[in-house]
Amino acid sequence: MALSIIVALCTCMVFAQVKPFNNPDRFSKEAVLLDIHPCYPWLPPLSPAKYLFMKWGVTFDGEKGAVTFVAGPLSSGPPQPGRCIISNGISEGVQTELPLVIESDFPLNRIGFILVPHDGGFWGPGPPQEGKGVGVPATTTITAFDDSGRVLGSVVEHEVWAFVGLEVAGPEPISRLAIKSDHAIEGIRRLMVEYVSRPQFITHLPQLANGGGLRSSITFLNLSDSTAGGTMRVYDSAGVALDLGGLGESAQITLAPRASKTLATNGDGGVTAGYGMVTSDCPLQVQCIYTTEESDETVREAGVVGVSAGCRFIGAVVRESESGLDTAIAVVNPNAANETQLDLIDADDGMVVGSKTVQLPARGQLAIFISELFPQLVGTDWQGSVRISSSEPVAVIMIRTLHGIATSSFPVGSYY
Repeated sequence: MALSIIVALCTCMVFAQVKPFNNPDRFSKEAVLLDIHPCYPWLPPLSPAKYLFMKWGVTFDGEKGAVTFVAGPLSSGPPQPGRCIISNGISEGVQTELPLVIESDFPLNRIGFILVPHDGGFWGPGPPQEGKGVGVPATTTITAFDDSGRVLGSVVEHEVWAFVGLEVAGPEPISRLAIKSDHAIEGIRRLMVEYVSRPQFITHLPQLANGGGLRSSITFLNLSDSTAGGTMRVYDSAGVALDLGGLGESAQITLAPRASKTLATNGDGGVTAGYGMVTSDCPLQVQCIYTTEESDETVREAGVVGVSAGCRFIGAVVRESESGLDTAIAVVNPNAANETQLDLIDADDGMVVGSKTVQLPARGQLAIFISELFPQLVGTDWQGSVRISSSEPVAVIMIRTLHGIATSSFPVGSYY
């Protein structure tokens, strides 16, 4: 494998701030493999593939921003399930000076990947075989930059299907990588990154309850190929740590890749409510099942998916006085004290028919029925929406209820 370092030149020679390596074992156990199962080039721009990388703070750029995710082989060995090739979106025969660019929101100590050669046509669905699909020889230059755009150094690779890694050799971490081939079309797979400090992923469960016939069961699912560690903390509406139904004020979570785990409250005592905040070093799917029991038998369950915080949300509201159908909302403020405005919007003409501004303390929570927030709805049948806007990010869920018992969640959407 032919690797060489090109150092940056100005009026004098300076030492490169990165150095190459060609063995993935160089990564520590904290490294993350950002590899995914088959995807397809006709998926929309924010496809599941790109969304997965964005969760880790990794984005791409290519010709006119058109980075393509193409189904491709996992390795050059025996046939294995396909994985995605990330290309710079260049069509065959098109000449361009634009490279495939990898950006990381979080500084990196190491980054590596397998270079996928252009084979004179479409990257085939199977692994390369002797005498066919071996790729057109190419010279590929990989240049690393810090967060200010300063060049840290470059690596030149002449082999096909080669693993190329770069690691920091100076004080500045890597924030951007540009990959440029003399065949114009660049592709990579099995992207690995090792952060200076792993990013933290925060998921909120804006409403939890226990006791008086209620239980909450929280399930954690590891969405990555890396072992996940995290902590769930529970607070009351005033932001004070809460031991809810035997969960404790906090619980440590460790999950093997793709594994799951469930924690449940014990249902003891009178009704107590609060909310949960999960912090993890890998993306997790977090959800809560509300269980209502009568005489120790389950009579109803409703599921709510954990959410991320934001500043602008809108959700649907339905209320039927005679049937007992209503809508509740829970808003959590994970930051310093702020103001949150809630606007009641009519379904027919989209006009605001009521507004309420609430003061949420740091880590505070508002959990309330819409008819309590807007008393003009009491005793009426009404459909519309509630728009939530806040000066600082808040986490929001809306819950459909029947005679005060949760039956399903109403997902909220972001607006601009």
